[in-house]
Amino acid sequence: MSLTAARKLRMVHDNVRSVLAIELLCAAQAIDYRAPLQPGGGVAAAHQFIRSHVPTLTDDRILAPDIEDLVAAMATSQLLAEVEAVVGPLD
Repeated sequence: MSLTAARKLRMVHDNVRSVLAIELLCAAQAIDYRAPLQPGGGVAAAHQFIRSHVPTLTDDRILAPDIEDLVAAMATSQLLAEVEAVVGPLD
């Protein structure tokens, strides 16, 4: 049963990463819509990181490639590093 549990854990892990990427894309889009209001430093750093990998949604398009790009970018831990550079350690 441990092999089956490990496979299910892997699927859950991959799904959580995709959901987090979708949530980040939604939050970044919301920040774009709220312009000229400016977010706090940490959120601005995260927004800049997201937008450096995925452009603002201005026209209808398939979002699967954007989600995959952001999942890959999140795997590098660079998002955390850029936010921590502004706000300090988050541990």
